[in-house]
Amino acid sequence: MMDTALIRKNQAARDIGARDLNLCEVWNRGDFLHICFSSVGCRFRETGYCTMCDYGGGRAITAEEAVSQLKKALEETAGPVREILLGTCGSILDEREMAPPVLDAVLEMVRSSGVPTVILETHYTTVTPQVLKHLQVALPDQEVVLELGFESADSWVLEHSLCKYMDLDALAETVSLIRSFGMAAVLNVFLGAPFLTPERQIQDALDSIAWAIAHGASRAVIFPANIKPNTLLGQLYQENSYRRISHWMLIELLSHLDDGLLGRVELAWYGDRQEAGRAREAIPPESCPACHRKLMDFYEAFIADFDPRRRQELLTDLCGGPVCSCRGAFLRELDEERRDGGR
Repeated sequence: MMDTALIRKNQAARDIGARDLNLCEVWNRGDFLHICFSSVGCRFRETGYCTMCDYGGGRAITAEEAVSQLKKALEETAGPVREILLGTCGSILDEREMAPPVLDAVLEMVRSSGVPTVILETHYTTVTPQVLKHLQVALPDQEVVLELGFESADSWVLEHSLCKYMDLDALAETVSLIRSFGMAAVLNVFLGAPFLTPERQIQDALDSIAWAIAHGASRAVIFPANIKPNTLLGQLYQENSYRRISHWMLIELLSHLDDGLLGRVELAWYGDRQEAGRAREAIPPESCPACHRKLMDFYEAFIADFDPRRRQELLTDLCGGPVCSCRGAFLRELDEERRDGGR
């Protein structure tokens, strides 16, 4: 049962009209390439789901356009591509967003490119045995990863904060199904859910990362809250009903992960795109001039090395330096909340 009042607020905050989108958006970091193809938009945006999310909607891309854009992106990437992430405005395996002939053309292009790892971003309900078998045949020599939206393992947070329906039992079964085909599943975790205190935001993400790994995900991708236009989260922020999260909240979260989990998390949308002059309409976590550069350097080193010991060293080095004003303010707020919670 979803929170109908929250759904109505989401619908009121969101313009679902079609827009002129680029045929694809390309993001490259080292040997990682992310390509998001234009589509009619996620089917759940019209129903009022997802407080924090809106990637828009335009027209579906044709096979010729998709192959041309993909080829161009691969050719313009400096150095070899080790991982390629393919997505749309919602779910690449949703036939409403990408027709099967278009998907087949994209998969054939990726197969012939020889990129070792292919990641497909999609909703868990679009994953079936038939789809997985098709992917197995289309990409016989590449590692296939399904990246699934998840956000939280807390049913209250899903319903009343993120406005996202998720059958967690069905999600766990889907992860198991993916693994049975020799593929990997990655689950996305949201940090900064609205209507929660900072301590609860951190704990929710901690619990969700642990749930993801315990239920078979190879990794969990942490998405710190980016405040986007055309979302209820953006409206709440404008009304001073939601506070932009601190970068130090993400650091606090990472600091609480044990080695078994620390080596199995990735980071996304932590401000790297804005740093490169992209996605300027989205507001990433905040920092101050004293810590911003060292945080960006930390993230770059962190995502490049999955060894938990090295990651612990990076965290120790980052947190062992002088306490800047924004970190001090965040830690004081957290301490006050913890003291109040202990009364």
